[in-house]
Amino acid sequence: DDHLSRHRVHLIDGDVTGAIREIASLAKSRRVLVVCNTVKRVINVYQALRRLVSRSDIAVLHGRFTLGDRIEREREIATKRIVVATQAIEVSLDLDLDVAFTEVALIDALIQRFGRVNRNGRLGHAAPVYVFRNGGPFDQHVYQPYSRVERTVESLTTRDTGGGFVLTEGL
Repeated sequence: DDHLSRHRVHLIDGDVTGAIREIASLAKSRRVLVVCNTVKRVINVYQALRRLVSRSDIAVLHGRFTLGDRIEREREIATKRIVVATQAIEVSLDLDLDVAFTEVALIDALIQRFGRVNRNGRLGHAAPVYVFRNGGPFDQHVYQPYSRVERTVESLTTRDTGGGFVLTEGL
């Protein structure tokens, strides 16, 4: 077979703040990635999750860390059940988590985020990646023009007929 099916994409109504309990619950048996589009949102989600899980089970990564702090955070991520991050997670990290929850973004950014889950197909099935239809209150400042993000949602919506869809990669 010349295709790899590592991810099953699910669109979720609402935003990441409505899934905090589900994320914490999933982290009991799986390693979970949560990607937000702004540092402020990452911090808020991290704090909400910290009320439900042990500090030793969760890591945070965003672009405001100094290089030294970032290197330490990247090392720490490998041992955590939950990783809450900004777009900083999209590049140059060899991570392999089990499930992802991500705020909506441009399609190329989403694919980079998905790449941190079931990285080498080790799970033997298409791992779930959840994309929230609604982002954070400042996403329009991150992605301009924001209409490109809206088109990404429209495109994903046409493919998700209720049970998600498998994202197939050609090799």
